[in-house]
Amino acid sequence: MGRAPRRVLLLISVAGLAAAAGCDGFVGEWMILGSFQKTFAQLKLGVSRQDVVASLGKPQREEATLQLPQAEGYESEYERAKASGATLFLYWETGVDEVAVVGLDANDRAVFKCTAGT
Repeated sequence: MGRAPRRVLLLISVAGLAAAAGCDGFVGEWMILGSFQKTFAQLKLGVSRQDVVASLGKPQREEATLQLPQAEGYESEYERAKASGATLFLYWETGVDEVAVVGLDANDRAVFKCTAGT
């Protein structure tokens, strides 16, 4: 058996074990978050708020300032956010104390994005 079939078999085995253990929601979440992260990574600055929401879904919250799960270690993100001119930040919870953030300017255009966690 080659490498690719072994990986597929392993993924199917893990999904099967998780489903048997009652963790089918976890497997679904893992696949959804992987898709979200890929879409987030491909999101281009300059797109409209409407395009951001169409791509990523409705954010869980909106804030006038950047508020990451922890400030230490993310000082450069705060500096980039300030320099971007963002006036509104959209937040998606991507895990326990993990967020993806898109900052919008006064014209509702994406001018900042980052991910952060603890």
